[in-house]
Amino acid sequence: MDDDKLKEEIIDKLDKILRVIAITSTKTLNMTERIVVLDQCGLKPKEIADILGTTSNVVSVTLSKLKKKRGKNGA
Repeated sequence: MDDDKLKEEIIDKLDKILRVIAITSTKTLNMTERIVVLDQCGLKPKEIADILGTTSNVVSVTLSKLKKKRGKNGA
């Protein structure tokens, strides 16, 4: 197995592990809370959407609404 193939395999396995951890560690949270936690972990909207079984648009809109809400509250 060449190095590139091995790297791809490792990345794929790590991605699967990340998804399992993300799903199980946010299981008791509602969708908005899950989106916030995964966003704070540095995941992109598309990645969050894939993990949560929604669309990147839903994630982006949720984050945008929260940002606007925080702005109005001065936090």
